[in-house]
Amino acid sequence: SQGMSETLTYSFTTPKCFDILRMSAEDERRNCVKLLKPLGEDLSVMRTTLAYSTISMLASNFIKSNKTAKLFEVAKVYLPKDKDMKQLPDEVLMLGMGMYGQGVDFFTMKGAVEVLLKKFGIKADYTRADISYLHKGRSAQINVGKIALGYLGEVHPQVADSFDVGERMYIAEINVDMLNSLADYSYTFVPIAKYPPMERDIAVVVDEKVAAGDLLACIRKGGGSLLVDASVFDIYRNKEALGADKKSVAINLVFRLNDRTLTEEEVNAKMNRILTKLTSEFNAVQR
Repeated sequence: SQGMSETLTYSFTTPKCFDILRMSAEDERRNCVKLLKPLGEDLSVMRTTLAYSTISMLASNFIKSNKTAKLFEVAKVYLPKDKDMKQLPDEVLMLGMGMYGQGVDFFTMKGAVEVLLKKFGIKADYTRADISYLHKGRSAQINVGKIALGYLGEVHPQVADSFDVGERMYIAEINVDMLNSLADYSYTFVPIAKYPPMERDIAVVVDEKVAAGDLLACIRKGGGSLLVDASVFDIYRNKEALGADKKSVAINLVFRLNDRTLTEEEVNAKMNRILTKLTSEFNAVQR
């Protein structure tokens, strides 16, 4: 991206960043290593997150009138082991990613994260995140089993305003050390399917708070072994058409068997089961 001559490579940052990121007094990331002889107040503490520098770099591009920016940073954060700082902090290598511009949204960032994880042979789940500097309805925690690998989401509008950015920005932060420890470079080969798949598209109206990942998990349970793929391809919001705090989620489903061709009756039966589960678990209404 252009306009990046002042790329932030420092491991230290300003104490004010925690207020700008809307972190509460109880947020453990406020407990940071303070330098004994800093160059100045603005660079007097060691970073506990890459979020501030990632957003700063995006803001720098926006202020320089760059219409699109996609960037990343790999650097360490320093996490104290105790509040008294009697022990050396844990040094954790992190990946920070950021982007904004035409055609960029939450799913653009999620797609970039998924491509990265696929290269490491990692399959992740996504759950709703509650991070002070991210939009509560457009952010997600990245989980591998019970391990929290990182997060992604849209920068909170109040944080964006603090940087004088009038554009939606999206960031992600991933633990690189954990990424390497979870990597699986083995390959599983399967024969090319002999029988054609059958596809169905559905759109369901649910509460805004319902996560797309939870809908997909419910669909996979209902589809069983016949369902080989399910993916969200559109999310639509309209207060007049759908109601307040409602959204329509459009999902593509692919069914297939390896030993024979599926029948319409079999697929219809699975679709009915899936819709019943979506209704019972999320009060979903088919459009």
